[in-house]
Amino acid sequence: MGHGHPRLEGRDKVTGAARYAVEYPAEAVTYGWAVPATAVRGRITRIDPASALAVPGVLHVLHHGNAPRLTPGVDPELFLLQEPTVHYRGQFVAVVVAESIEAAREGARLVRIDYDTLPHSTVLSAHHPGLYRPEKVNPSYPTDTASGDFDAGYAAARSGWTPPTAPRRTTTTRWSRTPPRRGGRTDGCWSRTPTRARHRCRPPSPSCSGCPGRRSGWWPSTSAAASAARGTRRRP
Repeated sequence: MGHGHPRLEGRDKVTGAARYAVEYPAEAVTYGWAVPATAVRGRITRIDPASALAVPGVLHVLHHGNAPRLTPGVDPELFLLQEPTVHYRGQFVAVVVAESIEAAREGARLVRIDYDTLPHSTVLSAHHPGLYRPEKVNPSYPTDTASGDFDAGYAAARSGWTPPTAPRRTTTTRWSRTPPRRGGRTDGCWSRTPTRARHRCRPPSPSCSGCPGRRSGWWPSTSAAASAARGTRRRP
């Protein structure tokens, strides 16, 4: 307390010596590219992967009809490719696995999906019927707080500034019949897996990208990579 402490991995990260998941050498590597839902809310009625599978290098198209089953009860956002229901626009509804990232991306563009859309509400207002107050906010702060004079600060704030965006996470997983090394992490920050075969998904990268608040969470991209590795027995 009260003293600065150097980060153990700080020098490696600022000098470029630290290796992340995408830089970790691997044999017989494959690549996964997620297909996001274009419907805001609804249900998938048809998935046609034929055009994607015709792309040279595409190996497999995972979706709710053929993806490995996940353990029920996990975070709904991580319960990927398990049902035809679409909860939000951008939800991962398929993953194209290919021998190159270019083929995976092109295959994802060609997957055809039909939806039955349902009514949705995307405008949040003070009188929204679904508005509620959670018991706490991330990670464990009071729901409502007040500090300073927001109106005055906002009026005096500099306009036209756009905050920088964080790079996309890259996750590397390996299907293995031996338990994974403990403490291994990917760019998605390894913590837990919702699959039944949780001990067979090996995260090989020892470095983790800087997460806000030093969080170590499980992200949809990580769950998708684990399912793809398990479903193809290879390493997306």
